[in-house]
Amino acid sequence: MRTRFPPSPTGFLHVGGLRTALYCYLVAKQTKGSFLLRIEDTDRERLVEGAIENIIRTLHWAGLDPDEGVMMEKGVVIQKGEHGPYIQSERLPLYQKYAKELLDAGRAYPCFCTPDRLDQMPAGEARAELGRVHDFLVRELLPHNREEDATVYPVVAGLIGGEDPTATMGRAHQEIAHLARLFGRLIEEMAPDGPDADDLRELRRVLYGLHATLNLHFAQEDESYLSLIDERSESLRH
Repeated sequence: MRTRFPPSPTGFLHVGGLRTALYCYLVAKQTKGSFLLRIEDTDRERLVEGAIENIIRTLHWAGLDPDEGVMMEKGVVIQKGEHGPYIQSERLPLYQKYAKELLDAGRAYPCFCTPDRLDQMPAGEARAELGRVHDFLVRELLPHNREEDATVYPVVAGLIGGEDPTATMGRAHQEIAHLARLFGRLIEEMAPDGPDADDLRELRRVLYGLHATLNLHFAQEDESYLSLIDERSESLRH
């Protein structure tokens, strides 16, 4: 099994992240697979200089050197492997390609909202906007995730092999569902005339959590599905 540890270089590696890396490393070694390091550096505003080097050095100190992905040679950050790039920001052209396909097909739309948009909206309008977000989560995203759990992931697990290879994606679905329920509860408890400053702070915290979890989940699916394509292409060549 190929496992991935995808830290964000918005600070130095802490003990919780190191624990997650240890689990990923042990599962990979137990299944005679590979452990890769991928850097999720899309949060450019909070990027910390030297954080990538710190992550790599800390993993080395703990004996968790990656077999693939982002590494260091002679003090220089490099990438090794056949499924790169392993630095998320360098994968943007790939995502832009598929984003364009979704836009062209009418399955997505561009958003030009600013981070402080909710603060600037009238309270009643903000409440209506938040309600539309909740409706999307409940009526579209969560049913989609349940359908994947029931029909797609069993097939993917059979193709990948190993012990529960889609477990991390399933847990991401659970976390998304938990955050969606929390988001709905915050809206229910909101005053009829719209959110106040405290409401907005809590809602923003949940939305940030959803954003981070969805980004991680998309990366999980991206890697799992692309690995199947790569394996299929390799078998056809032989």
